[in-house]
Order: sequence, then C-alpha cells, then structure tokens
Amino acid sequence: MAESYYKAHTKFLIKNLRKQWSIYYRSSYGKIGFYMLLFFLIISVISPLITFHSPEGFFAPQIDAYVASEQMAQTVFSPGTFNGTPYAPVASQLSSAGSYLIYLASPHGAIYGMGLGATPSTPAGRLFTFLNISLNSPARLYRPLVFPLANYAKFITSTTLSYDNYVLAVVTGNGTTALRLSKIAWSGGIPGAGNPYIEDNESLVLPDNTLSIASNSPSSSSPLPPWVPFNSAEAVSSGFNAGMLFLLLKNSTGTYLMALYDYPLKVIWSVPFNASNANMLFVGAYYSPGHLYQTRLITEAGSNITALNPFTGRVIWEQHNITSVNDNAGLYLPADYQLSYSGSQFVVISASNTLYGVYLSNGTYFTIFRTRSDIQTFATTQGSSGFPSSIIAVSTYHIYLISSPDHIYPNGKLPLPVASGTFSYTPVYDPDSETFILLTTRGSLFSVSAIAGKYPYLWHSSYRAGSIDSQLILVANAKSGGYSVSFTSNDGQVVLFSTLGVDRNPLPPTLKSPSGNVYLFGTNIYGQDLWSQWVASFPIDLEVGFAVAAGTIIISVLIAMIVGYLGGFIGSTLETISLIVFLIPFIPLVIVMASILGNKSLLNIILVFIVVGWPFTSFTLIGVVKSLRSRTFIEAAKVSGAGTLQILRRHMLSNMTPLLAYLTAINIGGAVGGISGLQVLGIGPVNIPTWGSMLNPFYSNFYLVAHAWWWVIPPTVTLTAFIFAFVFISRGLDEVVNPRLRRR
Repeated sequence: MAESYYKAHTKFLIKNLRKQWSIYYRSSYGKIGFYMLLFFLIISVISPLITFHSPEGFFAPQIDAYVASEQMAQTVFSPGTFNGTPYAPVASQLSSAGSYLIYLASPHGAIYGMGLGATPSTPAGRLFTFLNISLNSPARLYRPLVFPLANYAKFITSTTLSYDNYVLAVVTGNGTTALRLSKIAWSGGIPGAGNPYIEDNESLVLPDNTLSIASNSPSSSSPLPPWVPFNSAEAVSSGFNAGMLFLLLKNSTGTYLMALYDYPLKVIWSVPFNASNANMLFVGAYYSPGHLYQTRLITEAGSNITALNPFTGRVIWEQHNITSVNDNAGLYLPADYQLSYSGSQFVVISASNTLYGVYLSNGTYFTIFRTRSDIQTFATTQGSSGFPSSIIAVSTYHIYLISSPDHIYPNGKLPLPVASGTFSYTPVYDPDSETFILLTTRGSLFSVSAIAGKYPYLWHSSYRAGSIDSQLILVANAKSGGYSVSFTSNDGQVVLFSTLGVDRNPLPPTLKSPSGNVYLFGTNIYGQDLWSQWVASFPIDLEVGFAVAAGTIIISVLIAMIVGYLGGFIGSTLETISLIVFLIPFIPLVIVMASILGNKSLLNIILVFIVVGWPFTSFTLIGVVKSLRSRTFIEAAKVSGAGTLQILRRHMLSNMTPLLAYLTAINIGGAVGGISGLQVLGIGPVNIPTWGSMLNPFYSNFYLVAHAWWWVIPPTVTLTAFIFAFVFISRGLDEVVNPRLRRR
C-alpha cells in the first residue's frame, strides 16, 4: 500500500515537473536563459581543458612582454647594396660620454655622419655630408672604415694622448682602387661641438680591384684604452703601434695581400695570396709598447687559416685541417683580446655544426662546442686572458649559451623564437646589460642573457618584417649615456634601438608571440594571460552565485516559516531584525561587513552577501507563508493530526518550490553582480580569478579602458550576459509561478 502510494506520488511529481518545464520552455525569455546557462555550465566543466596557462601563476615571458624602444628610423640615402646587403653603420667612440655620430655610406659614393642628439650641434637624425664622390659604373664605394688614431706629434711634444676619428673611403672597380683617408675634425675644437668636417686628406691609387679591407685600429664601441695606434709611421721607430691598413687585391696576374701605413698612405709589403677572397682580422690593436711582436694578422679563406706578421707579411703559422669553415660567419675575436696578449687566447670560427677555437700563438685548434645542426652565427662576451665568460652559438633550431668547452649554462639551450626568420648576422654583446643582441633577416631583434637563467630572452623588437638589413652594430650613445644597436635597411633607412627592454604589457591578443605562447585575449598590466583568467572565472563565479543564493534561500525559508507560521515573540523579533537590516542602505552595509570580516577571502565575501541579502527574500516568503497558513488544506492537515514540521515540509515548502526557484535565479545573478562590483572597487578579493577581479585595475586607471579594450570587453560582456541569463531564467520561472503572465 505504502509502495503504491510513493510510486503514484513520484509519477505525479514527474508529470507535474514536465508540465511546468513545458510552460517554462514555451517562454521566450526562459528558453534564452536556459541556453545561456547551459553555455556557462559547459565552459565551467571544460575550463581545465581550455586554460592555456595558470590564471594567477603565469606571467608572459620577457621575450613577449618587453620590447626595445626605437630611437630613430631615418632615411639617409637612396637604396643600394654592395654584395647583396646594405652597408652597416659605423660608430667610433672618442669621448667617455659615447659617440655623437654614426657613420653611413651609399655604394653610389656618399659618406654621411648622423647626429644622435647628444649636443645642440648634433641633433638626432641630422645628416653631415663628408664625401660625395662622383662614380662611373661599375665603380662602387666600398663600405668605409671609421677608426680612431692617436696624435703622435702631440704625444712626442707633450706626452699627452689625444685621439681623432679617421674615415677611409675606398672606390673600387674598373681595374683600380682609389683610397682616400681623412681626419674628422670639429669646428668647435672638441668632438660634438660645432660642425664636423674632414681635413688632412690623403689619397692613393692602386692598379687592382679591392676584395676586402681591414684596419689595425678597429671601430670601438667602448672607452678607448691608452695605446691606440698612432697616426704616423714614425711611431714604429719608437716602439709604438702605427696605424695600418690591410687590403686583399686582385688584378690580372692574381690575388695579393697588401699592407699600408695610414700616415703617410704608402705600401709596406705585398705578398701573393692563394684565394679569391678572405676574411681578415688584426689582433693586438691596443697592445702596449714592447708587445707589438705579439700582434697578428689572421686571414681565413675557406679551410685555410693563416697568421702573418703584420709588419713584414711573413707567415707565422698556417692551419689547413679545419674543413667546411663558414665564410659568412668569418673570424671572431673577443674584444678584450685586443688589449693584452695571453697564450690561452684564441680566435673563434665555425665549420658546419662545430665551433672551433684556434690558438693565436701557434694555430692549433680545439672544439668549443658541437651542435646537431649547422651553426649559422656566433659571438662571445668581451673576454680577457682566457675563455670568455660566455659564447653564443646559433644553429638552425636552437641558441646555445656556452660556459666552457662542451658545456652550456643551465637552461642554456634555447629554442629559436617563433617565426623569427634566419639568424645570419653576427650578434653583438652589450657589456652594460650582459646580453647578446641578435638581428634576423626579417628585421626582428632579440636580447638574450649571456648566462641564460630561467628567462633568458629579455626582450624583442621588430623594425619591418621581411626587410633585408645590414649587420648589426653596437653604439656607445652619448645621448642616452648607454649603448644602442643600429643597422641599415635596404630602402635606405638607418635604424637605432635601445639595448634595454621596455615593458609593454598589457599585450594585445595574438596567436603568434615570439615565445610561441598564445594570448587569445592578450595580457593584463602584470603580464597574466587574460584568456586563462577569463575561462577560470566561469566555475568560480558560478560557485559564488549558487553559494550565495543557496545560503540566502535557506536562511530566508527558515525565517519565513518561523515568522509567517509560528509567530509569537521569536517571530516578531526576527521580523523586526529583518526589517532593520532591510532598511539599512545595501552598499554601505556590505562595505562595513566586508571590512569587519576582511575582504581577502572569497568565503568571507560570500558570507557578507548571505548576511545582508536575506531580508528581501525573507519578506517575500513571509507573505506567502501567511497566505498559505489560512488556506483550507492547512486546516484539514491540522485536523487530520499532522504535526507542525510535517505541515511545513509537505504543504508550505512544496507550495513555495516554484517561487523558491524564481528567487534563487534572481539571487544568483544578483550575487555575482554584487561581488564583482565590490571587486572592481577593490573591496572584494582581487587575487581570485573572477570577472570582477579582472576589471579591478580599470577603477584606478580609466586610460586602460581605451588602451586595452581586449582586456575590458570579455569580462564585461560575460558578466552582463551571466546576469541577464538569470534574469531571463527568473522571467521564465515567473510564468510558471504566476499563471496570469501566460495569458499575455
């Protein structure tokens, strides 16, 4: 009998539920609200699968978030290349403050100086024309050399060391080479003051075509040491280093290697050279007097590496055993090896997938590092007497930061940045930030810590995708007091970047970041992934809404039963308390309660909303209970002997169920909206991924709304849609509860 009753009762409940669902689903509002809620529930369930990063623990790496500021992009000459690429700028530092000009050239015959903005006389981008040579095709102006020389006459008379920059212009073609060497002077008497001009011109014509050029006084991007080569050949007789030039020349009889003094511009020696081209490197540019016998001229032509006496042309040693040498990478010498000699010093070359060191003393070689794919380019830190503190080697797929032979730093094997292009240019080393800076064939710059670490990529920047640029150079910039990097592009632009990265968070949305991370909604000002925060907010906001609604409904039902049905002193007291809480302005009450309980915990904020939110729901339910209490079926239940709890559970609660569903829907949307409002104001916890906490930074910085629209739109739209979803659901439930609405 009892089983038959419960079975019949269950069928009745199911039938009644279907009828009520049919009424609800016929409501347009209810249908829209249902599907909106279904969307929120689905996203909440799958949120762990579509969250790319930790919502709170992930921060965009520096390679994505930091970018070097572009200081200059100035058109300086008509497009033109020599041997396929534009000429790289040249910089030479004579002042402790840095360089005032960078020097540029066009293959068509012009040599310029460009101001860096350090003095009123050298405003940023101002061009000074030093030479403008009229050329007949196929003659070309070779990439000029700019280098410092010490004033020998002043040193002999006053023992004072002073320096000047010299520019060497080489016009080659038509079977001849014309050299023109000029001193760069300033009308104000000191570098950076007044207008620069050239004087003390010397010229020499050789019956050969030039293949390559080197100087024993390389351009310097760091403060000059005392013993810079002198501007007079007479310095050699006193045991000092005189300025010298080395040219690889070709005529109808063959190829020759030739050495010249700078002042006077004359040939010292000339020897046959068995190669069609060669890379040349002078070692010992700044050796102190008495150590000139240790200087070397190193040449590399294919597999042949040779060290010559720079004063006689005599071969000191030869190395023929290294095969597949990368001629494009050439020879590399740590900068401080130019200051003093040590038997452990070596020149670095690459051959196929191996980096070699060739000892300057005798030409023997050793393996520095071997990779799985070919090495594209490499560089070292400044070095001193032994192995440099770091060597960077760039292969086809990875960057290696080498600490010693066959060893890399921890985390020193780095994947190449995504879509970075080919790393075919020699990196430069910035001693201030202790980073290597690399330029790709697509115009992208990357800064890499010389000692790796957890986040070795420090910043990236991009000039113009797909451009064909020159080699990258390091510039001691007198304007900034630090270093900059510069290159020229194929359309005649000279570009100057800082060597320090600037944080550009919030990042805009992107599917391709240099690190390979995907930021569908970009990042916030802290570098956190907004997509991951947005997705992770779905289950948390739903939990908050349902928790507040459940707590509010439970308290309201209990109070409504006591006040509306039982009455008495307790009922009157609870009704009075409810009225007092109800009459207190909501927002101030919430703020006070949040301050008392503390706003760092989401649980505390949920309790605050439950405590201050139940009066409205309670008064609604009290009226319903009082109305039901006077109904005939309640009196019949009492007469039949039903107890109070049975009446409250089976008659009062069952008749309030549709209304409770309606009030729950209202409370869920209101709770999430209210807590989000507190988080925007900074009263609620902002360290938890919710839509409200995502919007918190905009309260104190309205500029972000316009600057980072991708940040504000997703949480705002989602929060609005969430509230409207439960408004629509409540409207659909209202039609179930109130039959009169169905007839409208």
